[in-house]
Amino acid sequence: MTPRTADYNRPSALAAQFLPPLAVLWPLLARNDSLLYFGAALALAIALASLASLAVRLGRSRQERGRLLRPTLAVLMAALVLVYANGERNVARLRVNGLAKSLQHQCRHFNRCPASILGWERGEGVYASSLLEDGWLRHRYRYAESGTEFQIHVELAGGLDEIASGGVDRELKLLGPLPWR
Repeated sequence: MTPRTADYNRPSALAAQFLPPLAVLWPLLARNDSLLYFGAALALAIALASLASLAVRLGRSRQERGRLLRPTLAVLMAALVLVYANGERNVARLRVNGLAKSLQHQCRHFNRCPASILGWERGEGVYASSLLEDGWLRHRYRYAESGTEFQIHVELAGGLDEIASGGVDRELKLLGPLPWR
């Protein structure tokens, strides 16, 4: 009969404990925001499943308690990915908020919002887009104005946008610290 406790003396058993949690780190290599945010959502799901696994294993016998390494590592690696994704999102948020404050000042001072942002190429329709490297990632921004109002969109993964807006007669609305407000 084979023992049910984890045998960490074999290289294959050790690899089976470390490789799956290390695979959670792939979003750290992403160079565009969509892959990072998708990877962060996946890391969150893995962390929740690993926490459930830890809870179940802690409630079982001593033999199962010896198998805590992989879910513990998965939770730690997923937390690292989530912290990194939040940091990169904060870089984009700070950039957009600073730009929105400047645009709001221009809108109120000239009684008209700027038609374009210096250094941004004119895109399709009323949107000008920018793909800028702020940190490690390339974020996508879009700017729309209607003469007296403006919106700056930060594209997140899955077609979700966060929007900072303002205008001549509108209150300035900045991006918050979390995407769900």
